[in-house]
Amino acid sequence: MAYLNFSVRFYIFERSPNLERMSSETENEKAYIRKLETELEQLRKQSKELDSFSSIASHDLKEPLRKIMLFSKLVIDAEKEKVSETSARYLERIAVSADRLQHLIDDLIAYSRTGTEKIKFTKTNLNQIVAAAKSELKESIKAKNVEITADELPTIHALKSQMTQLFTNLLSNSIKYSKADEISQIHISCEKATADSLSKLNTQPEMTYYKIAISDNGIGFPNEFSEVIFEPFKRLHGKDDYAGTGIGLAICKKIVENHNGFIAAESEPGKGTVFSVFLPDQETKN
Repeated sequence: MAYLNFSVRFYIFERSPNLERMSSETENEKAYIRKLETELEQLRKQSKELDSFSSIASHDLKEPLRKIMLFSKLVIDAEKEKVSETSARYLERIAVSADRLQHLIDDLIAYSRTGTEKIKFTKTNLNQIVAAAKSELKESIKAKNVEITADELPTIHALKSQMTQLFTNLLSNSIKYSKADEISQIHISCEKATADSLSKLNTQPEMTYYKIAISDNGIGFPNEFSEVIFEPFKRLHGKDDYAGTGIGLAICKKIVENHNGFIAAESEPGKGTVFSVFLPDQETKN
């Protein structure tokens, strides 16, 4: 019995460093979990604040702008015989600036909500999505005499509203930067690409992607800006040269990333631009 007690005490003595280390590791893990819980709570709080900002922006900021635009137009229409040509021009500039600010607020709200919208993917026919985008842009397409052609596109699992916004933004971008002295042509192509063939990009192993390319023959831009154009407020042209808020392509990037894909651009001044959207083929997912 004495020998047994000695053996047990010796075993405990030998194991003490390991037990202390395990206890220390357990405490470290608990501390790390507490830290993660704190950070998660902070993120939830920030998300609520962002939702609150969106609500304020959608009403409290837009309502005064609507009134500015309305009353400017009323003065221009009702008092055009009484105001001077210079005053009328100033009023018109007020209305245009207010309209531009309203579009900026709309785009900021869309950008802030893109990453927080509850994702519920459903089967989405991209041919129908492109048709909806073309319908949305029919006035711009007609005004600039744009020809849009498309290959047969797949049906994927996606959020339909975001897919519609994605293609509307990309087509709108190509229309906006079309050449004034040339018939504008936009083509949407589709092919499959494996992760191995896209090794330079952030892909999932053994996943097949749909590569959907939107090509145009517009004014293009230096290819060195092919990444920065997806950042918010990055504009390569003056706001007086081309209308816009500088948010559209940033929204496109967020939408594609929400669908576990990625987007890239290639361009050359005077020779047009190609936007390539890579979306995973869910049937190949492990």
